[in-house]
Amino acid sequence: MKDSLSFTGLAALALAVPASAQNYIELIREGDALPGGTGEIITRIDNVDVNNSGDWLIELDTDASANDAVVLSNGAILWQEGTSLGFTAPAGKEAGSFIDTLDINDAGDIMFITPVRDTGTTSNNGTLLVWNGVTVIEVDVTPCNAAGVPAGSIYSAVSEAWQNNNGQLLVGASIDSGTGSTPILLRIDVDATGAITSETKLALRGETLPGPNHVTPIQGFSFSKGRQAINDNGECMWYVDDDHTVAPGDTLSDSNLYMTDSANVNTLLFNEADPFPTDLADVFDHFSTAEIDLNSSGDYVFSGFDRGPSTDDSWIFKSVGGVIEVIAHEGDPVPASVGGGWLTAGFGFGGVVPMSNNGDVLWYLDWNDPDTNIDTGLLFNDELLLQEGVSMLGGLVLEDVPNGDTEIAMSDNGQVAIIEVVLDEPNGDLDAVFIVELDGEIGTSYCMVNPNSTTATSALIATGSTTALDNDIELTANDLPLNAFGFFITSLDQDFVANPAGSAGNLCLGGAIGRYVGAGQILNSGPAGSFGLVLDLTQTPTPTGFVSVMAGETRNYQAWHRDSVAGVPTSNFSNGLSIDFN
Repeated sequence: MKDSLSFTGLAALALAVPASAQNYIELIREGDALPGGTGEIITRIDNVDVNNSGDWLIELDTDASANDAVVLSNGAILWQEGTSLGFTAPAGKEAGSFIDTLDINDAGDIMFITPVRDTGTTSNNGTLLVWNGVTVIEVDVTPCNAAGVPAGSIYSAVSEAWQNNNGQLLVGASIDSGTGSTPILLRIDVDATGAITSETKLALRGETLPGPNHVTPIQGFSFSKGRQAINDNGECMWYVDDDHTVAPGDTLSDSNLYMTDSANVNTLLFNEADPFPTDLADVFDHFSTAEIDLNSSGDYVFSGFDRGPSTDDSWIFKSVGGVIEVIAHEGDPVPASVGGGWLTAGFGFGGVVPMSNNGDVLWYLDWNDPDTNIDTGLLFNDELLLQEGVSMLGGLVLEDVPNGDTEIAMSDNGQVAIIEVVLDEPNGDLDAVFIVELDGEIGTSYCMVNPNSTTATSALIATGSTTALDNDIELTANDLPLNAFGFFITSLDQDFVANPAGSAGNLCLGGAIGRYVGAGQILNSGPAGSFGLVLDLTQTPTPTGFVSVMAGETRNYQAWHRDSVAGVPTSNFSNGLSIDFN
């Protein structure tokens, strides 16, 4: 289902090249007046985020002589330098000169890290981790009560934070018990008021974690937005570096990727000396610049390097259900949507790799076109969305494709992305932010389909989320005869019945087949030859009544519609579509 988006007073502009199923909606650009401001002009864009509902956040700067840093939420000012907008400032304090972490989840919870300063001054002298306007951590004030940390520890720094949709925060911080500041990675649970209910230490500098090759103390972390992740089960994926100066440590095996499960058990996922999953003849290279993401099915994506020749050492792969799938590899042909017969290049390859709960990945690609003005692109799975020097947004040619962790974000359901781009304007490059409505198709098509009276085959697709509890599926039947009535059917079973009851098509479902024929569910293809239905997964029809779709269930769908061949009334069916729910 395409979610409704909030773009008060902002223009909707379409992409010119390349053509695709995506919609591009401009939110803001450098040179615009600040929405809700007093005439300030936007001069820079620094950070973006978006959720399943299309609610968005943008951090930006203006030409104001003072207090020029601002965060917009759906077009309204949420936070501003020199004020206490968006949070409760400690006594005598106001917001400092920038925002660090900026995150909005699917429940609309907004999290950010803001420096603070003495009111009326310009030098930052404190830091807050804020969740829904409530201070969760105030640096040098809030105690750290996690088990396994020294008694009397307080938070001495907060470097980065990530949140899921269930009130859990993954926090990269430092603590101090009076003997100096020590980096720590921990998971913090908060209640609806933002109060901390539990703190769980995942790793602390100086301790040794379990797993082969991990026998020396932790030296440090890489607290960067794209190098840690937390999902809705509380599982966490994170990077850690051993102290190679302590025997028997060495620089060829001191980098690690860990997974923490919901029971707080740390498991080594990869050590840099491990065989590379997609090229077992080689091993990983360092993880310090690798980018990862983790979805709520426990699937993950990795962008990084093996230790082979520099001409083919860059990879993006994902693990879905434990099965490794290569997305891109330096030296391999680019996806067909790019065209030109080019090969994937290594320079600048990869970047941040957000992954949806459906396993969709948004990623940056560089290829070996000798014209370096048009040799990079942004892809959604295998589909080229934007190409440097070719695509047009807002009436201007795209100058730079985004690939940084403050420039790209994607919703958990894979239907909405937000991107900060650089456009080629005659008087100089300018920053702009666009929402991208992604097609996000899900499910697996199956079954032989007979052409309908248009000579095309009726095509069924689904968009939305494969997470049953999200209750977010839309079915669409395309390439139908015009103005034809029809409806959708569903079953747990697949089958093949040719020309049932004299139909011109094939029935691809078996067992107990339910029909969507309730109020508003008998549809008409109209002049576009298409119809669609947003499903309520808690009201799935069967011959004996309605049931709820459950996690772990595979459900099959098909469209049936009226047709007429040579003036003789008949009917036809679309392909079958199988969706695995989690």
